[in-house]
Amino acid sequence: AGPGTGKTQVLTTRIANILLKTDTPSSAILALTFTESGVKAMRERLLTIIGPEAYYVNICTFHSFCSDILKTNADKFILAEDLEPLSDLERIALFREIIDENNFSIIKPFGSKYYYVKSLIKTIQDLKREGITPQLFNEAIKHEEDTLKLDEILVCYETYQKKLVEKNRYDFEDMINLVTQKLSADEELLRDLQEKYLY
Repeated sequence: AGPGTGKTQVLTTRIANILLKTDTPSSAILALTFTESGVKAMRERLLTIIGPEAYYVNICTFHSFCSDILKTNADKFILAEDLEPLSDLERIALFREIIDENNFSIIKPFGSKYYYVKSLIKTIQDLKREGITPQLFNEAIKHEEDTLKLDEILVCYETYQKKLVEKNRYDFEDMINLVTQKLSADEELLRDLQEKYLY
């Protein structure tokens, strides 16, 4: 739903009703949104409905929620201790590095070799958000007729993932994918979160 359609109003009213009509503690409610501004808007709206108790409701972005799970359950994810999230500037630098290192014919146009950096970043973000790994992408493009551009995107995607590992970095999409994969496979962690967050 687009802006101004009442998403925040519906969610905050639902949270308020749960707190007013059940004995659920505020800390047992989890509300997830996409942006920090969404978190702020939801918290402010909830404050006007239920008062200071709103501060104890877990309202956060998907990324901060997943980051917290990664940090508090580091032993379950077997990640390097110095693993850090990738900044936007680092991401652009990585993609420029990948373009410099490869002889792409389509995604590296003559005269403006970084022209497609932003669209490449968005394409790979979209693939990751859909849970499409480089392996799955490779399988999918095998059935296409004209694959030159797709092959170059695949090389870019694979190289990007390798460079993230080499540099001990992960991007926001990886953060969400790591957590969703772990919750699908680790019933104990899933149950812990289900016990912590009742709604």
